[in-house]
Amino acid sequence: MRDETQASKLEKLMCQHPLFKTYSVMLPPVEIKRSELKRLCAGDVIVLPIYSPEFELWYEGSVCATALMESCGRGLRITKIIDKKTSIPNNSKKYELFFSLFGSVQSREIKEETRIDIGALDIQRVELRTADRKIAQGRLVRAGDQIAIEIEKVET
Repeated sequence: MRDETQASKLEKLMCQHPLFKTYSVMLPPVEIKRSELKRLCAGDVIVLPIYSPEFELWYEGSVCATALMESCGRGLRITKIIDKKTSIPNNSKKYELFFSLFGSVQSREIKEETRIDIGALDIQRVELRTADRKIAQGRLVRAGDQIAIEIEKVET
């Protein structure tokens, strides 16, 4: 029997040329002291300098759009497209950037004022990451009028 069938060739072709791009949904990156990251434990609350949840869509390591959650909580409305590749340099030895990742969504294309369905994502659950590793898992909470993340599990 032949090693490759027509179905496996089609699968390889579809993987090489996907119809939909996969975007990571996250909050804007935040700087935190490296010493505080090392002392992070379950039950800690990190208060973010964010008052309203404006999300960013990342594709291949750079921000490509910003979005706001719709009132029903099942979709993101694209508010701004960012055309140029943006990378966030971290030259500080004292601080480290961390990202609050909610998961990924797929979309054929993104344009301003379009809606992306996030029904499959659990927006309350968040994964904290640095540029190269996963730090912790947590959930979104309110701390007064600011958004905060309560740590549930710290990765070692």
